[in-house]
Amino acid sequence: MPEYKKKKVKKTKKAIKNTYTEEIKMAPKRERKNSVNEKVKKENNSKSKEAAKTQQKPRIIRGKKLVNKGKRRFAFGAIAVLIIAVIVFSVCLPTGLFEYIQNSIASVGTSGEFPCEISGGTLINTTKMGKTFIAVTPTQASSFNTKSGKNVFTHQHGYVRPVVATSESRFLIYSQGEKEYTLYNLKKKIAGGQTKNDILTACVARNGTFAIATQSDGYSSEVTFYSKKGKAEFTWLCADYIINDIVLSDNGKRIVISAINANKGKFVSKLIVVEYDSPTPVYSKVYENDILLDIEANNRTFYAVFENKVEFFKWSNYSSTLHDTEKNFTFNRNNNRFTFLLAGHESNKGSNTAYIFNKKGEKVSEFNLDFEIIDVAFTENYIYILSDKVIYLYSIDGEMSSKTSCGFGVVRIIPVSHHSLITLTDNTADKIHLE
Repeated sequence: MPEYKKKKVKKTKKAIKNTYTEEIKMAPKRERKNSVNEKVKKENNSKSKEAAKTQQKPRIIRGKKLVNKGKRRFAFGAIAVLIIAVIVFSVCLPTGLFEYIQNSIASVGTSGEFPCEISGGTLINTTKMGKTFIAVTPTQASSFNTKSGKNVFTHQHGYVRPVVATSESRFLIYSQGEKEYTLYNLKKKIAGGQTKNDILTACVARNGTFAIATQSDGYSSEVTFYSKKGKAEFTWLCADYIINDIVLSDNGKRIVISAINANKGKFVSKLIVVEYDSPTPVYSKVYENDILLDIEANNRTFYAVFENKVEFFKWSNYSSTLHDTEKNFTFNRNNNRFTFLLAGHESNKGSNTAYIFNKKGEKVSEFNLDFEIIDVAFTENYIYILSDKVIYLYSIDGEMSSKTSCGFGVVRIIPVSHHSLITLTDNTADKIHLE
């Protein structure tokens, strides 16, 4: 049989021509895998770096405990600041923050106008208290705003011989030679009553406490200290002298007493300083054949005025400085910085000498005033002097800066600002401006 062999056929794959596939350029798989790997590597590297950072600086999650603690600290701090502010105001303000607000609200207003009427009879006395002035007549005491003329307060007192004593925030009305007294601020009555014996004189301290000097059973006279609310707390007895004037220190803890007596036909005056709740005087001085007319005080000194001399005393150690004059003192005015004393002759009212002292008792200036003087008023750095239908403005150094005419019958003046003041007649108050 014939022998057949299998023929070897080499298989080849024919390329298929395709115009579409030929035009598409595909990236090699190896390259695509490499790009993906690099992207994964980059992500892994960034994650590892973040993990490293978090390991180096661990993140602390704060809860509400610290937030609440901060809020509590803030609240306590605010309360502490408020308490400190109240304490500071209570120290700086005469009778505390709340009474200061009461007086301020009562005195504010524009409903009044000048001239304003002062009713109740002929004007007896007037004094300035803060932003108001008080006019006392035989039947009532009225308070008016110094800027607007608003009637702030009117009290029907009914006293036979009414006298008013004032501080920065309160005023005391009493009947000299009788037993009645009443203490007010600009808002309301604070205290009042009757003393056991007839009243000689009285005063009010800056902090609102007050003292009343009266006659005494078994003694010549006595002084009673009263609290801010009007409660009698301590009485000091004077055995041999009649008290004619008193003044309290700003804090109400010490009182200066002026007392007089007669010995062998001559007057003897005595200056006494008493501390609150102590029967023994801390200081006293006797003046033979001298009449002590008036005593006044500020926060650093107090002074005693006689007929032709004045003596200043330091509160700290009671050392004194004496000034005298050939004339007799006729006017005594003071403020927180200066004291004004006017000396003249009774026979020649057109010849006067003015003396200005600072709060230490040192003489600042001395100058002559060659005209009759009816009244004197003080501001911080200027002096208003009322003569017959003319008002003069002087500096502390004694230089006249201006003058202006005023109406007929002006008996008192009250300064409002540098160039404005209030003039008072027996039944009216008006406001004028200096040229």
